[in-house]
Amino acid sequence: MVSMLRCAAFASALLGCTFSHGQPPPSQGQGDGGSGATFFMDAPLQLDAAAPDAYKPDGQDCFGGAVTICLGGITPPATLTVSGTIKTDQSATCTLTAHQSNGGPDLCVIAAQSMTVDDAVGTGSLPLVLLATQTMTLSGTLDVSSTSSGQTGAGYNSDLCGKAGTGQGSQDGAGGGGGGSFGGRGGSGGTGNDNSQFKNDGGGTANQQTTTVVRGGCKGGSGGNGNNQAGGSGGNGGGAVYLIAGMSIAGGGNVYASGAAGAGGGKEAGGGGGGAGGMIGFDAPMIDLTGHVAANGGGGGGGGSNSGGSGSRGDDGTTSQYNQRASGGDRADSGAGNGGDGTATNSTTGSGGDGAIGGAGGGGGGIGIIWMHGEWSALQISPTPTTL
Repeated sequence: MVSMLRCAAFASALLGCTFSHGQPPPSQGQGDGGSGATFFMDAPLQLDAAAPDAYKPDGQDCFGGAVTICLGGITPPATLTVSGTIKTDQSATCTLTAHQSNGGPDLCVIAAQSMTVDDAVGTGSLPLVLLATQTMTLSGTLDVSSTSSGQTGAGYNSDLCGKAGTGQGSQDGAGGGGGGSFGGRGGSGGTGNDNSQFKNDGGGTANQQTTTVVRGGCKGGSGGNGNNQAGGSGGNGGGAVYLIAGMSIAGGGNVYASGAAGAGGGKEAGGGGGGAGGMIGFDAPMIDLTGHVAANGGGGGGGGSNSGGSGSRGDDGTTSQYNQRASGGDRADSGAGNGGDGTATNSTTGSGGDGAIGGAGGGGGGIGIIWMHGEWSALQISPTPTTL
């Protein structure tokens, strides 16, 4: 069954969308998120088509204001607790799969009349949308961050991202990778072999980006290869999650969509750039949150030395310490360069990696994007939200 989904973004942009229920999403091509992972929730959704429609305000089945989801006759369960690991690739467990226009990625939408969000991790190639037709309660931590331990946030490394540059390789000291950019610009990679006329450039960064679609953050660039040693890999960008409720979103839980750190470079190799923060959206008449909300960039990796030491990985984008920047990775020794710091509130642009005689540091990842639509009182937020 195919119906119409209406999605309106801020300013005057209008996004036309469709959705399909119980059908696989279209191919994701060669994008970073096309993992084909199996979708898992603690219990599959049970949709009862015969349930009464009394929960629908004014007889409507469209919800949200900045991004509007129309259920098209689907009646979601009366209550649902979202917890555990949610892999967004298998649409059979999503209430519906929404197709954004303007080249935006498909969205995995999970709906209920009343929803409680406990501790949950969203991962997979598609951004995650949670929809409560009445009330949504955040009682735990909802995390779509990417991390250096291997977690990748739902919809991470969007195909719409501007690409961060790779550091220039060299046997005498390679450049660092550029940090990923999204709501804020990533830091440039440091210059390798910096005491010579034969300097090796660090990777540049994409410009700060705006978006009218729900999508994840952007990957950092890799450090340049050194003396038969690989440059550090760039950190993955944070994922994307959008929360909609017909009446209210409230609670003391947290929502995170931060980017991962860049890895350190090997001998004379450059450090990788940090991943940019992802995207978080809240859309309800009343939004009353007391937890932390963060979409911060990861730190860049440290450079490797001429003597053979490797730089260390930076820190992942901060979450519980929502207003503190992630630290860049340490250099191997005094001949290498430190990685640049990531981003948080009031420091939305990633720091550049340090130049060095040996391998240079990677740049820090830029800040993500937070959208707010409705009356809200959420004070512990990074970055400052865009009110739609």
